[in-house]
Amino acid sequence: MTMQASTAKKPNPKVTKAARKPREGNLKWFERQWGEDDGRTRLVLLGGTGPTDFRVRAAQAVVRHDFSPSHWSHVALAGPRARAMKDTKVVEISLSPVGGFGHPPEANALQSGTLGRYGDAGDFPNIAVFSLSVTWAEVQDYVPRLQKQRSAIDLVELTLSWLAYAWGVGAAGNPLQHEQGVPSAGAAEALLNACGFDLSPGLSSRASSPEAIWQGSRWWHQYPGRETKREVTGAFIVGHVLGQGPKPSRT
Repeated sequence: MTMQASTAKKPNPKVTKAARKPREGNLKWFERQWGEDDGRTRLVLLGGTGPTDFRVRAAQAVVRHDFSPSHWSHVALAGPRARAMKDTKVVEISLSPVGGFGHPPEANALQSGTLGRYGDAGDFPNIAVFSLSVTWAEVQDYVPRLQKQRSAIDLVELTLSWLAYAWGVGAAGNPLQHEQGVPSAGAAEALLNACGFDLSPGLSSRASSPEAIWQGSRWWHQYPGRETKREVTGAFIVGHVLGQGPKPSRT
């Protein structure tokens, strides 16, 4: 599994680190960082601390240059901010959905949810929100088509592969090493690609991951050879790092 490296010397200056205020939950942080309601699609990145999140984060080490675990385990596309932030609608593929999976083949595994699911900063200490140069109306227009087009990208297959890996089923290995991307990332890539927006240059939707999208948002702000506008702005906070180890004690 390889990723094309960006030629940018510095990260995207429009994607900035924004600390939480004392005792601030994720929804309050999102309220401060969301920006004006301009009809644009928001991309939400999340890094959880649960067992499935741990497996997904560790698996993405293969697409990092230093082979360290990713900060991110999930991706969702969000629509206009609701009156209550918790009610803001998202399109996603969660590997641990509230209420279970139902019958994924009916919708190519795509799920509809709300941002309130991710309000706990203890469960999801790593969060980011990016405003993309794609309207939510464009994304919504393509959702029903992707639900019926498993020939374009089989998100059901990706979901099953990652569940087998996350649950330790048999000899299931890391799907990324077989270019089977994380389903939430693959769904976001496919929906945005249909709108002419490339989230992680150099990768197909099927091989995408939250880490690839993170790197694309941070490092592909200079995009040579493209005339189309590709703008990503937003904020992030990383409150939990896997594999960092204990800090040396002061003597």
